[in-house]
Amino acid sequence: MSDLAKSMDLMRKVFKKYAKEDGKLNKQELTTLLTTELGLQAGDKEANKVMDKMFKDLDADKSGFVEFVEYATFVATVSCFLES
Repeated sequence: MSDLAKSMDLMRKVFKKYAKEDGKLNKQELTTLLTTELGLQAGDKEANKVMDKMFKDLDADKSGFVEFVEYATFVATVSCFLES
């Protein structure tokens, strides 16, 4: 398996780990994913505001959940910034 295929598989597995059975991330699941996998801070008022804003921004279709396509777009965007 190529490095790209491994990376794509890992991205899918991380999403599924936190999305549980419904295949979507609610706000708490997204917060847990971001704090665990990326080391972002949560818990105090300011950090919670940031998490709330991230959730609203990632929930592009305003469904109240972050679906895989929205998550994948986020990962790709962050990856582009890391490359710069």
